[in-house]
Amino acid sequence: MVTDSLGHLSLDEVLETAVNLGIQTLEFGCGGWSSAPHLKLDLLLESESERNNFMAKIRDHGLEISALNCSGNQLAPGALGKNNDQVVRGTMRLAKMLG
Repeated sequence: MVTDSLGHLSLDEVLETAVNLGIQTLEFGCGGWSSAPHLKLDLLLESESERNNFMAKIRDHGLEISALNCSGNQLAPGALGKNNDQVVRGTMRLAKMLG
């Protein structure tokens, strides 16, 4: 399930909803074209304890991450392209950190 589809819910509510629907894996938007309502990329990159807490919540619900979505156009002109590039690079770093 793409968590952006439930962007009006908190992370905890999304996890509960996924469990109730029988969903096993989640795709989290990390920025770019996503508002990233359930994943704070910069915070997770900076803090091991935040990464551990994030992953513990997911595991405690019997769920897994299927994807970290960093959709955006890195080739867009100006600040937009630069921001999208930072999101892509940060998402790749986070994926490595999360295993």
